[in-house]
Amino acid sequence: MPTETALPALAILAGARTPFAKAYGALAQVPADQLGRVALLEALARANLAPTDIDEVVFGTVAGQTDASNLARVIALRAGVPQDRIAHSVNRNCASGLEAITTGWQILADGRAGVVVAGGTESMTNVPFLWNQRAKEWFLELKRASFWRRLALFTRIRPSLFKPVPALELGLTDPTCGLNMGQTAEVLAKQFGISREEQDRFALASHEKAVTAWKRGFFANEVVPVPAEIAGKDQVAMDTGPRPGQSLAALAKLPTIFDRKAGTVTAGNSCPITDGAAALVLRLASEVRDQEPLGFVHAYAIAGCDPRRMGLGPVYAIDKLLRQTG
Repeated sequence: MPTETALPALAILAGARTPFAKAYGALAQVPADQLGRVALLEALARANLAPTDIDEVVFGTVAGQTDASNLARVIALRAGVPQDRIAHSVNRNCASGLEAITTGWQILADGRAGVVVAGGTESMTNVPFLWNQRAKEWFLELKRASFWRRLALFTRIRPSLFKPVPALELGLTDPTCGLNMGQTAEVLAKQFGISREEQDRFALASHEKAVTAWKRGFFANEVVPVPAEIAGKDQVAMDTGPRPGQSLAALAKLPTIFDRKAGTVTAGNSCPITDGAAALVLRLASEVRDQEPLGFVHAYAIAGCDPRRMGLGPVYAIDKLLRQTG
């Protein structure tokens, strides 16, 4: 099998992320480009670099941003990266941020840039609601109509005309198999016999580990607060997902949401819809002289699988990587 990663070693000079906040919560007023800007500037500061030191910016995003189609470019300009430095956005669904890293690595290996910032950003709060097809046709006709025709059009208004279509719901549903992410989790739970209790216990352990890590100060050198002037009322300095008082009893009371009758996946044992961003400063390891990198990347692999079983993607990718590297 040909390797995907015959590239010189990649050095991660520095990195930073914003807090990850539940959608419609603490970061609801902050668009994805501003989240990315905060992460990018902090990553540069930790690498002792200025925006003028950056040759190229790559950001991953799934939902995009309606007023910033090339989101990476907007982030770069808002952060003060010079206008002559290029930027582009990538999308590989859940792996979009990782795709930004591998893309940045390839750019460095090609010699197109010496320093790259790669990151990921998402404001799931601000994924828009869409008009249904009938509403779109009505509005288009209204825009072109004469005064008297407009009066006639208004008589055709029905409540169903304005029923919104959540773009987030569409985006999290695979169009080829018709299942959303939670439903694919139910497929795997049934296939591998993973019980509701097992999932709840795993979720509880995840909460406890995250809460303990915050208390120990583990995230102090990773998370950059989003200032109040951007976030709105207050500065946002911590993740809002982990619950200090979470318990098995509380998790057990939650209803299933993707399969009401025979399901096991709940809002408590699955990932939240989240707002946040992260950024890394990348160079080829051979080019690093006077800095101590956070770490190095030597290889990667990407694998595809049945969309109905999408949660197994990392399993296939890890197996592929181990076989590639020995």
